[in-house]
Amino acid sequence: MASSSNQSPLPSFEDANEVPANWSLVHESHFIELMLDKVRICGENRQTGTFSKHDWTDIRKQFHKKFRLKYSLKSFKNKFTKLKEKYKDHKKLVEDNTGLGWDPVLCTVEASNEWWDEQLTEFSTNKGVPCLWLPEYRKLQTIFGDTVATGNHISALVPSGATQIPYRGRKTLPTQNVMCVCDFDMCFTYVLAGWEGTANDARIFMEAVSDPQSKFPHPPTGKYYVVDSGYSNMLGYLAPYRGQLYHLNDYPGTRLPLSAREKFNHSHSSLRNIIERCFGVLKARFRILKMMSSYSLRKQRNIVITSCAIHNFIRRHAMEDDLFLEYGIDDMIVPGEGPSDPYETTTYANLSASESQKRRHEMDSYRDGIRTGMSLHYRLPM
Repeated sequence: MASSSNQSPLPSFEDANEVPANWSLVHESHFIELMLDKVRICGENRQTGTFSKHDWTDIRKQFHKKFRLKYSLKSFKNKFTKLKEKYKDHKKLVEDNTGLGWDPVLCTVEASNEWWDEQLTEFSTNKGVPCLWLPEYRKLQTIFGDTVATGNHISALVPSGATQIPYRGRKTLPTQNVMCVCDFDMCFTYVLAGWEGTANDARIFMEAVSDPQSKFPHPPTGKYYVVDSGYSNMLGYLAPYRGQLYHLNDYPGTRLPLSAREKFNHSHSSLRNIIERCFGVLKARFRILKMMSSYSLRKQRNIVITSCAIHNFIRRHAMEDDLFLEYGIDDMIVPGEGPSDPYETTTYANLSASESQKRRHEMDSYRDGIRTGMSLHYRLPM
């Protein structure tokens, strides 16, 4: 007579207990495939560089279904960050060295024997070794995004009298207007500080991009910065639609976008929210930025730049930093400054009016293409 098994079924994802993460190469490879699936499903509607709370939950569920392992969300995000760092190191290695190629069969860097000898000599006395073999490179290239740009106001202490007037913008207290660019790792990639609080965002931007001394990192062909409405929507700089709801707190509770324009703006805001969270971390850590001491204006500007540099160092070398964990929530709402003048028109430096108009039209068409895709995908009116 056959006996029946009394073995209980494996628990569902919701009932399973979290276990310490122990990532094998098989686990890592499957995680990359799950992320890649999400990117392919979302297409251009994806919040580049990160995933929504729903996507993270689904990735964890699929991973649990495959391996019967329930890792914490924090473990997945830490692995995500490490994979991105590995990808960026590899990308920098290939791009910064002329004559290097990529072998799609062996999934490794392709170089001359002389180059290999040079690398072995250079790294033989260092702790780090360059990432030369990365089988998932092309997949990681699809997953990870680029950069976001915005302006923000930082406290400034200015001698009383007429010199204070230019620094008294929208705030009661004097401020300096700081333009920053950040990536999706919450690191600042460009900082321009010291402008008066009354200075318009668009004016600061045009001074930066037209002055070679500012060393502004122009986006490469085919890429663009995600910028707020203080900048015009023009080639290389994707701005939201004006006159529509935009900020995340414009959608309280279950309020959903009612049109494709609103959906675009909501997705744009969710994506650009990374820069607001960067400033949230920066001001929470360096309280002097909220109430500047009586240093010279030059030193006050340098304090802002130095704070951003320390911010980057902590981000890259302190995985468990409390502030980055607190502000690392993708849909966290941080009170924003808003553009200095949301209806200012930005024009290209050193270009004719007709050429500037042409470049703005190109980016308008690109933005409208994304909006059309959203209209069809979410069945929303244009």
